[in-house]
Amino acid sequence: MANQMLYKSVTASTQVSTTECYIMGIEISGNGGKVTVYDETDSSKTAAKIVSTIKGSAYYHYNNIIFPENGVKCEGIYVYHDSGTATIYYRLAGDKIGKDILYSSITADALVTGLSCHYVGAEIIEGTMAIYDEPNSDTTTECLISTMKVGSHRHYKSTILSNPLKCTGLYTDVTDGIGTIYYYV
Repeated sequence: MANQMLYKSVTASTQVSTTECYIMGIEISGNGGKVTVYDETDSSKTAAKIVSTIKGSAYYHYNNIIFPENGVKCEGIYVYHDSGTATIYYRLAGDKIGKDILYSSITADALVTGLSCHYVGAEIIEGTMAIYDEPNSDTTTECLISTMKVGSHRHYKSTILSNPLKCTGLYTDVTDGIGTIYYYV
């Protein structure tokens, strides 16, 4: 039963799991709904441990993000609830069914990894974020993977690839943004 998918509906801040697990997906519904999901075994809410901040708006009442492979590996799952109804899909650690997805919370220009990796996707809740296939801080146009931007009507955007992109490294160029990059090595 190690690979059995579990779920938890969330309408208030809660600890979903206190043991090693994999987040397989998150969805939010409700006008202006918002939750922040942390890779934590308690309610510390450490900024570097944000796996996802997913939200809706007056125009988009539903959003979701579904992860391929094993999902995002976490020590535990804590959900800070702001509003709306969220569902967290996860499974406890056990037999591997694919690669462990890593994440990096982004608020400024950053070298996510200088190692060869596979880009799985990204999410953004504020500003603009350009993602480059670069093992350093170069931002050459031919290495641009994606540019994500949110505006006044759409406050959340995510892209998850069903077939991850092989990269020489990952660098992000951020303008007034908050987001998360998903990848595996």
